[in-house]
Amino acid sequence: MDIMKKEQLRNLIEKKEKHMVSIYIPTVDARIEAKQGQIKLKNALRDASNKLEEQKLDKKEIEEILEPAEKYVDENEFWLDHSDGLVLFMTKDTFTMYKLPIEFEQTVVVSDKFYIKPLLPLFTGDGTFFILSASKNDVRLFQATRDSISKIILKDTPLSLDEAMKYDDFEKELQHNTMSNRNMGSDSPIYHGTGDGDEDEKNQILRFFQLLDKGIRNQIEEENIPLIFAGVDYLFPIYKEANKYNNLVDRYISGNLDRKSDKELHKEAWKEMEPIFKEKQKSDQGNFKELEGTGKSSKDIREIVPAAHFGKVDILFVSLTDKLWGQFHPKFNKANLIEEENEEEAIELLNYAAMQTILNGGKVYGVNSGQVPGGEKIAAIYRY
Repeated sequence: MDIMKKEQLRNLIEKKEKHMVSIYIPTVDARIEAKQGQIKLKNALRDASNKLEEQKLDKKEIEEILEPAEKYVDENEFWLDHSDGLVLFMTKDTFTMYKLPIEFEQTVVVSDKFYIKPLLPLFTGDGTFFILSASKNDVRLFQATRDSISKIILKDTPLSLDEAMKYDDFEKELQHNTMSNRNMGSDSPIYHGTGDGDEDEKNQILRFFQLLDKGIRNQIEEENIPLIFAGVDYLFPIYKEANKYNNLVDRYISGNLDRKSDKELHKEAWKEMEPIFKEKQKSDQGNFKELEGTGKSSKDIREIVPAAHFGKVDILFVSLTDKLWGQFHPKFNKANLIEEENEEEAIELLNYAAMQTILNGGKVYGVNSGQVPGGEKIAAIYRY
């Protein structure tokens, strides 16, 4: 599984040229039968080809854009190593692909902007989180949503205490930490037991967790997605001391989880995370209702798109399952709706509003149709 960082999303959002292809494919069943994924990609590429042809591109130009993805249609091993969803972004000069823990609805969009709206759950406060299952003997890191869990392969990171002790700087740091703790006397935290043996073990684990924390941040350091720890009780305060990731959840999953399956771990993690997500989203939805009619909120797409473009939107609720096509001209600060996506300068307005809100530092909730406050497909709370 891949990790998409916010900077990578920003690069996708900021890119602009004609004939940009975005393809989203659900790949849950492709892990069981590669043929299912192959068929979906083949159909998506045919759809993209037809859309590009409608935009008056010739056969050679279409092949230049789609050729990098064509090779994966018949590559069996590629389809057996997957998360829940596959996304491809293509132009005549670039090709980018991610395997992500979202079961996307199959979608093909050709526009002068990449279509990023299905990616919103990865970057918003409505249900994406990391799970770190850690003991002295084993480490597993996952990215999860309410419905899915995918393992992240940690690189250049010790996955057990024994492995950590083989690192060149481990012993030097361990001796430094041990002397520092002993010099602190009674102010030094005690995790279990009081003898020197227990203190030495604590320092070994602390150093192991510092290396583990560094490895995790090297892969996800730019994200603000919550991370929840899973392990036996005495390990959590040690990990908390080692941790420098900026969104470690205060609660944790207690118990020896080395033998639990990914599915069992996911179930326990969601029990802890669901109330956190629901509480914040419910609060923001309540704020929207309180601000309706005050001029500090809106549910009119024609008002919200210009507001998002110029950095006025603080919180945005947008339907992941709907599309509204239109045109926006910043010079005139005006957005209008159109019926056909193939009309000149047509953009998907819900997608554009979400992109601009993220670029300008706002928060976006990507929700299912019918869950947007105000009863429309989009709703916004303004900064001013």
